[in-house]
Amino acid sequence: MRAARPAALIAAIGLTVAGCGGGSGAPTTAEYARNADRLCVQLEQQVSEAERGSPTSAAEIGAYADRVARALSRGVQALDNVRRPDGKDGEKAKAYVDELRRQVDDEARPALRELKAAAARGDKAGVQAAVRRLRTVDSSKLDRLARAAGADGCVS
Repeated sequence: MRAARPAALIAAIGLTVAGCGGGSGAPTTAEYARNADRLCVQLEQQVSEAERGSPTSAAEIGAYADRVARALSRGVQALDNVRRPDGKDGEKAKAYVDELRRQVDDEARPALRELKAAAARGDKAGVQAAVRRLRTVDSSKLDRLARAAGADGCVS
């Protein structure tokens, strides 16, 4: 089991890029992959900027958790809006986005809420536990689905 940094999970999401495709109007797998990879690079840069410095006060930690949670929500929705290829390749791309949404909703966002709450309580052990929880999100399935969708640049 591989552990993902919060940035790796966040790097899997990004801004909307509409694909352009052939006769059906759907993008090709290669076009989808290029768009997804580009999004991942852009978002990784955004996350790196957001991670500069280390939040230490409860207010700073809470603001950090809120920024990351908003970015995750917007990013998953945006990636979900990216046009996918038709057929099995489109199903693979959908499986990738669905797993990303599951990880964000079931693992990352609850850990971010825990982080914010622990900081507000002044609970250092709780903050550390929430950070550990974020760092131990298993990205192996998400990585496998990203590769299957052709989005190798989104692999952590």
